Amino acid sequence: MNGGRLVVAHFSNARAWGGAEEHMARLLAHLPRERIQPLLAAPAALLASGAGRWPAEVEALAVDLQSPLPGRAAVRLARWLRRRRVDVLHAHMFRASACAAWVAALAGVGRIIETPHVREAWREPPAGEGRGWRHWKRSYLWDRLHSRLIDRYIAVSQANAAYLIEQKGLPAAKVAVIPNGCDLNFWRPRPRRACWPEAWGWSQHDPLLVQIGRLEPQKGHGVLLDALPRLWERFPNLHVVLLGEGSLRRDLESRIAGMERRGVVRLAGYSPDPRDWLAAAWITVLPSWYEGLPLAALESLAMSRPVVGSDVDGMPEVVRHGTNGLLTPAGKAGALGEAIAELLSNRELREGMGAAGRAWVEQHFSLEQQVEATAEIYQAAAGAGHQRAAPCTWGARS
Repeated sequence: MNGGRLVVAHFSNARAWGGAEEHMARLLAHLPRERIQPLLAAPAALLASGAGRWPAEVEALAVDLQSPLPGRAAVRLARWLRRRRVDVLHAHMFRASACAAWVAALAGVGRIIETPHVREAWREPPAGEGRGWRHWKRSYLWDRLHSRLIDRYIAVSQANAAYLIEQKGLPAAKVAVIPNGCDLNFWRPRPRRACWPEAWGWSQHDPLLVQIGRLEPQKGHGVLLDALPRLWERFPNLHVVLLGEGSLRRDLESRIAGMERRGVVRLAGYSPDPRDWLAAAWITVLPSWYEGLPLAALESLAMSRPVVGSDVDGMPEVVRHGTNGLLTPAGKAGALGEAIAELLSNRELREGMGAAGRAWVEQHFSLEQQVEATAEIYQAAAGAGHQRAAPCTWGARS
């Protein structure tokens, strides 16, 4: 405790910015300071890429802990946790938790919380591989053993909670559901005309698709590119903007350069504030292979832009098929293209779904609800002593 406040250290070992890191940054910025003093420990590369995403008052330790084995980074983290008298360590993603939980326990941190964020597709064998493929990756034995160090798991969606309980076999009493939230004052509808990228020479009357997400296999950029040739047959002035950075940039650049229509698909890089792009878009597209509960979908809907996404994991909890967007099977470019075409060809349908999306986010996904529920988890865990907290159902919906 620091002056009666809980000291909560957030930990990530990611080196690139994504949805989990944005989730973490929003907690750092908005947790109630009268009750909680937030800290941050993460690799220097992540601290640099996220600079300005959380208040300057939040102390940050640059530490690159990528292995659960003892080493200099583990010692550095342990000393910092002890010096700062941290009450709760909140690790983001299983790999971060696996590296840092034992360090925190040995450093005397009273409670350890993990937010896994997504289903771990890296455990699944590649197509054509037998069931014995890298058995250590496919087994959840380590997760169940590791769970003895974890006091609470925060699932970002009902689907994420089901994965933890039913597939990983983690104790249901340790799993709380707190959906990702959206700052509804920040993400508000705005006029499309004021946000149009004039410098690119595109007409403001042309349809625009926007995809926001790291340039990584998870996000399914290739599925959208596969759908474009048939869409261009019906909508020859259709433009596409891909926002994000990642390991697939060169592959995507090469593929876009080889497409018949050049200059109408743009890689616009990472944008810390994509509101103008969302305002300019007719539709946001999220053809992901897996998701926890996608922030890009929440933000698009909050700005009254309908979403066409994959029917995976937590996506249907945000995108209500036929109400505020359309869902298609992951990896099916034909179905994705048909859904996009349905919205492009019907302005009344698009605008109605956009308005419904704003109302849905207002009702179920406010940032205030997320932050308060998370603060309560910290306080319940810290006040529980050696008693386990009761199961939590925040965010549960019928």
